[in-house]
Parts: sequence; C-alpha cells; structure tokens
Amino acid sequence: MNIIEQTSNKLTLHNPALGAWIFGSVIASVAIFIPLFCAGKTIHIFSCDRASANEGVCEIQEINRWRKEQKIFRLDELKGANVESHITYDKKGQENITYRVYILTASENIYFIGNGERNYLDNLTNQINEFVNNSTEPSLKIITISDNSLVMYIIGAVLGVFSLALVSADDIICSFDKSSGIFYIKKQGMRGKRLKSERNTTISDIRIEESNRLQNKQTGKIHITYKLSLVLKSGESLFLDSGSNIENYQKIENNIRQILK
Repeated sequence: MNIIEQTSNKLTLHNPALGAWIFGSVIASVAIFIPLFCAGKTIHIFSCDRASANEGVCEIQEINRWRKEQKIFRLDELKGANVESHITYDKKGQENITYRVYILTASENIYFIGNGERNYLDNLTNQINEFVNNSTEPSLKIITISDNSLVMYIIGAVLGVFSLALVSADDIICSFDKSSGIFYIKKQGMRGKRLKSERNTTISDIRIEESNRLQNKQTGKIHITYKLSLVLKSGESLFLDSGSNIENYQKIENNIRQILK
C-alpha cells in the first residue's frame, strides 16, 4: 500500500491491483493451457519381427496426441535391453530415483521408457532379452500406455483457483480527511465499485495482525505475512492490505493516527 497524498489534514493511500490482475490473467492462461495441450496418453511400442535366426526388423515408437516418433533398425543389430537408475535430488536434499529402459544395439543405446516402477521395467527387459536369446521366437511386441490426464487437470485446477484469487483482488483507495472528519474506502474489482464512508470518530483502532507464518525448512528462515485493517467501534473490520513489509505498515499506521488526532 502506497501513500499517494499526504498533508497535515489529509492522507490518501492506494493499494493497486493492476499487477495482480495481469499476473492472474497469465496464470489463468497457463491453467487452461496445461490440461488442454499437455494432458493425454503416451504409447510406447517396441516390436520385432524375425524372418530367420538373424534376419528381421525392429521398431521403437512413441505416440502421443501431438507426434509420432519411430526408430527402425535391423534385428541383427539388437543386443538386448537393460534398466538404468537415474538419481535426482530435490530442494530438501532428498533422493529421488527413476528407472529407464534402454534398447541395446550394435551402434547405440536407445531410450525406450522410464518411470519409478523397477519391477515392471525389469519384466520388460527380461522379455526383450529372452527374445534375443531365443532365435525360434518369431516376433515380440511390447506396448506400454501412460496417461497423465488426471495430474494435468489437477495442476490446471490448482492454478485456476490461484489465478481467480489474483484477478478478484480489489484496487483500494483509502482517504482520511481531518478537516471534514470523514474517511472513505473505495474498492474496484470483479465485484464492481464499492464505497464505504464513515466519520473518523467511528474508528477505534488501526490494526496490524500476523496473518501467515512460513518457515523454510532448509534455511530455517521465517517469512511472515501481515494484514493491515481498520477496526470500527461497531466491531466491523475493514481490510486495507496484506504483505510482508511490516515497516511500511507501521509508517502508515502512524500517519493515520496523526490524522485521527
């Protein structure tokens, strides 16, 4: 909240919402984009057809709603398959392991599929290796289907709720006039324009309250969010702003008290 006018008799504060509206609109677009363009099934296919003991064709395919990728090579190039571990660490330093199946050929190792289910991937590699070692097997076809739709729609829904909170924020102007003894709060947003006007004498308190406290588990640093509001003698609380700049709120509180004297 910013001071836009300050004299000995008047104080006007502004809590702009334009930045929140713009950011909320961007997040809303992302919330629509993710489930619309990223959700869906991905099909991985590995197939081999054996014409004779060492002759035939193998093919690796990855198919989703946007593309189809394939790689074809001769059966005599196929050497087998193996599972490799891929380790990553999150911000807390915790280890995450995923597993990847690679098709082994005479010239390169080709990525086929990956996830966190080691037993399932071991079973796939065993099928491929058994086919390589058994020259009497006429064909092999492995099909795996992964569907991320539920995850993408959940992400989209969470972002949608967040964007709605941003775009529904009010642009607030609050003005105190010592000469007239009147103050007003003007709000404008999705719910239209609203004006609250009262006499200065109806204000019983200017309150700075802690509204949220979060601690970074990695650094131990605590982030506190505060809420600035006016409290009327009727008990009604009039919200002005929220944020982490306690010094700015204390300055605004002192300025309001000077006008109300």
